[in-house]
Order: sequence, then C-alpha cells, then structure tokens
Amino acid sequence: MYVVNVKDVEKRVLSSHGETTKYQLIFGRGSEYPVTKSITSVWVMTVEPGGTNQPHSHEDEEQVYLIKSGEGTISVGDEKRRVKEGDVIYLPPKITHAFYNDGESECVIIAFGAKVP
Repeated sequence: MYVVNVKDVEKRVLSSHGETTKYQLIFGRGSEYPVTKSITSVWVMTVEPGGTNQPHSHEDEEQVYLIKSGEGTISVGDEKRRVKEGDVIYLPPKITHAFYNDGESECVIIAFGAKVP
C-alpha cells in the first residue's frame, strides 16, 4: 500500500503545458510511485488566475478532471464550458483540450489519466 499526502509532493511546471500551471504527480509515470497499471497517472494541477495548461492532446490516454476548488473554462475539441468546484470532466484520447482559469483565485484540479488500447 502507498499513501501519499499531496502537501508532501513538490509542485512542478511542465514546459509543454505552460508556466502558469503547477503539477503535483502523485502516482504513475514519472512519479516516485509508478505503481498503477491501467491508470497512467494521478496528479494535482494548480492553475493561477489568468493561467492555462495550454491546449494539448494525448494519443493513447483518456483523462478525468475533478475541480476541487475554483472555476474556469474547459475546452475539449470545439466545445467550451464553464466549470466550477465539484464538476468532473471526461477528456477523450486524441482530442485537444485545455483548462483556462478565468476566475479570480487559484483553481485546483485533481486529475487521472488512463491508458487506452
């Protein structure tokens, strides 16, 4: 069993996703605990006001975002929607997506990625 407290995980910037989003990789590829099988990673994103994780896609991974706090706009393909605390968003593979924090405070997102065949 592994138990990781988010407060103990360093916040990092991923150059491909922009300077305004900090990532805390909990489990999965590139983490201290690469233990999951079909779930490729679990992480927390903290997006600054006015920030974004930049439009991007994943060839072989679907993702789920849970908005823990804050609000913003999510773009998935050609669709855009306002999201807020408590909303859960499914992001299919091969579709460009991005989160934009157009609110006045940080937005914290808990995210999961899973490999698709």
